[in-house]
Amino acid sequence: MDQGKGSIILDLERKLNPTRFSRRGRRDQYCKISLNYYWDLLKYVDDDYLSEWEVLKFKDLYANQLGNMICQTTTCFAIGYLATKILMAPNLISRTNGYLLRLPLMATITSWLCVQSPHWMRPNKEFHEIMCQPNPHGSYIRKVVRFHFPKLWEDVSANLHENGYNLKEMNEYDNQTEMPELSEGFDTTRI
Repeated sequence: MDQGKGSIILDLERKLNPTRFSRRGRRDQYCKISLNYYWDLLKYVDDDYLSEWEVLKFKDLYANQLGNMICQTTTCFAIGYLATKILMAPNLISRTNGYLLRLPLMATITSWLCVQSPHWMRPNKEFHEIMCQPNPHGSYIRKVVRFHFPKLWEDVSANLHENGYNLKEMNEYDNQTEMPELSEGFDTTRI
């Protein structure tokens, strides 16, 4: 290896953060969010605590989620139509009444897909950038997600850890082994 400033930095990275060093040259996997988590997250985020950059990223995330919603609905309709055509094509010979006979099944399949698809998690660059920004800027959003959406935070924290981020809110760096004491004691003698 070369003997220069670059080799010293590479050696330091290799020793201090071996998981991040082994991922050099690979792209990060983006944190995943579903449409339902996004719309629920907006209820809890107070934009007074956000920086200007975070507000702009949330606007980009909003536009992205609206596009996802439109594409999901269109795709669900197309899948419902094609599935109905495949399932009922042999039974329907008539061209005039075929669409009316397929409509109930198509509406059922499309409705089922439209109800299920907002729960599917998808990687999102804007959400990833919001979640992985360094302290103190990203700590508010991470705390909101950690407190209100523990399952989403578990996935986000694992993703950030896999990508080599080291943030104090992450589950992987929580060394607490005991449950915190309750603020009000529970009197078991009264039971």
